[in-house]
Amino acid sequence: MKILLACGLEKQIQLFVPPVLHHQTRLSTMIQSKKYFTQLLQALQYIHDKSVAHRDLKPQNLLLDYEGNLKVSDFGLSTPYSVSTTIVGTQAFMAPEIFYPEPYNSCATDLFSAAIILYIMMTLQLPFG
Repeated sequence: MKILLACGLEKQIQLFVPPVLHHQTRLSTMIQSKKYFTQLLQALQYIHDKSVAHRDLKPQNLLLDYEGNLKVSDFGLSTPYSVSTTIVGTQAFMAPEIFYPEPYNSCATDLFSAAIILYIMMTLQLPFG
């Protein structure tokens, strides 16, 4: 399976920075977080519809294009969607069921990671830290 990311060289891509770091008002932080989280969920729906699970969602794997749209990167741990028993990902963003000996739904664990990212966008803290 090949997954390719093509970006025009003339367009800048930058690392995603949670909206709370921009020292905006609480309302503008919520609006920006909603925009980015919606785009993240749309990206997940797209790859899940293509039967792919990312398995390593975290802020460091999110980019913003020159128009401020969220892009998901680093599909190195992605896999065709399946029930999995492999422990992969970044621990702070991994769903608890990954650590159980039973098989887990790898797409569902992507959604857990997305929820952690939303929490970080709103608070700039890890939820279980």
